[in-house]
Amino acid sequence: MSFYDRPLANNEIRLLLLRPSPDPTAPIECDPETRSLNGDGPAYEALSYTWGPPYPSHDDADIVFSCYNEQPRAITLRGQEVGVKSNLYDCLLRFRSKETTRVLWVDALCINQQDLEERAQQVSIMSEVYKQCTSALIWLGEEMLELDVSIIMPLFSSIVDPMSGFNEFDKWLSAASSQTSLTGVNTL
Repeated sequence: MSFYDRPLANNEIRLLLLRPSPDPTAPIECDPETRSLNGDGPAYEALSYTWGPPYPSHDDADIVFSCYNEQPRAITLRGQEVGVKSNLYDCLLRFRSKETTRVLWVDALCINQQDLEERAQQVSIMSEVYKQCTSALIWLGEEMLELDVSIIMPLFSSIVDPMSGFNEFDKWLSAASSQTSLTGVNTL
């Protein structure tokens, strides 16, 4: 049985219920839930993250090969083991609450990536998904001791460029020139 119980209607999205755990090393457990964009439904946070390695080198070829050669990490989704990229796994670990279920929209898990029709339809309503979320979480990876802004800024741009004009965030990113300028991003 698939964890995608049925295809989504045009006005629906899937959400990921990230189950809490007081143990940070406990396996990640999630359940999907369908929500209409036309009415009441659970509040959710939209997650934006890099699909590739959290800290790629400057060489684009290295980025491409590392994305395809990476071993998936296991999470449990509706009782089934599912493989996800390590950056998403680390992100879910970091955002998991100790006490309460967290409701997230995560494109890689909430959209059936094997269903091209669903994927296209969901991409077409992505702006509405972000408009209706309570907050957009941005994950670039675990903190590094020596943050190289020349690597981080292109990552920010790759996430924000598709949302150009969204609260003029792209202008702020262009102006950021030091690690201290980026410190406030943790609270976005």
